[in-house]
Amino acid sequence: MKISIIIPTINRYEDLQNTVNDLFNQSLQDFEILIIDQTDTINESVVSELKSKTNINYILSTNKSASAARNIGLLKSKYEIVLFLDDDVIIEDKDFLKTYVTYFEDDSINGVIGPIIDVNNQTTTNTRHKRSFNKDWGWLFFPRNYDQKCEMNVGGSGNLCVRRSLAISIGGMDENFVKGAHREEGDFCYRYTEKFGWFIYDPKCALIHIGRKTGGVRSWSKNIKTKAQHHFDGSFYFIFNNVKVKHYPIHLFAALHFFFYRKEIIKRPDLVIITFFKLIKGIINALVLLKKGPKHFNV
Repeated sequence: MKISIIIPTINRYEDLQNTVNDLFNQSLQDFEILIIDQTDTINESVVSELKSKTNINYILSTNKSASAARNIGLLKSKYEIVLFLDDDVIIEDKDFLKTYVTYFEDDSINGVIGPIIDVNNQTTTNTRHKRSFNKDWGWLFFPRNYDQKCEMNVGGSGNLCVRRSLAISIGGMDENFVKGAHREEGDFCYRYTEKFGWFIYDPKCALIHIGRKTGGVRSWSKNIKTKAQHHFDGSFYFIFNNVKVKHYPIHLFAALHFFFYRKEIIKRPDLVIITFFKLIKGIINALVLLKKGPKHFNV
């Protein structure tokens, strides 16, 4: 079986080249790489090198959106197995792709996800919080560095493998999650797993995420001490669009933890106020998006 690998990127050519090199060092070479580049000023030498490789489809896009980029890649991909990756990952296991592809030889398996390990903390754990076993919202407490095989209904879009036909059938990513807003992959995974069943989570499919502070499809805030407004919008849009009212409290707790539990904010009351007003605006913006309805493929 062959696999299509979709990588959105912006202003990260060095990391992108390293990620691509890791893929070309894989034991399985039956793949295509779709690079959706949203960089304003492209690096001609790097792009020329990428275009010269026969199994790379380089696509330049002016629409700066992680969700839109993934949708472009999904629609232009050639193979039934599709792997979404970030542009700044390290893949050490030479059988990383082979492990994914082998799973999909079983027609009953519709999706597989792997751990996304922080480059600054590469320890793994075999323990899970008891809340992570809840079938409705346990994924909020699921450790990204868990080292035991299991099933899970939400995975990160930086290491997510699905069947192309099924992903297309649900309209791909919702582009209302602008610029790669918080919970974009959560929304996609909810819709996908509710219809086709939960993902297999396999620690053999692990990769290391650099999480570069500059560049990348999510980095749109000049103020690194508070989250960008679109993350607030996405967080509440996800809740209003996917979560049962009785589960609002646990999701609200997760949102507050994500936005407020930062040492810069804790030490500065002015940032608490700024974050609070962003949160209120996020709720309002999310309700507007909810009224407009989801924005799936632009075809």
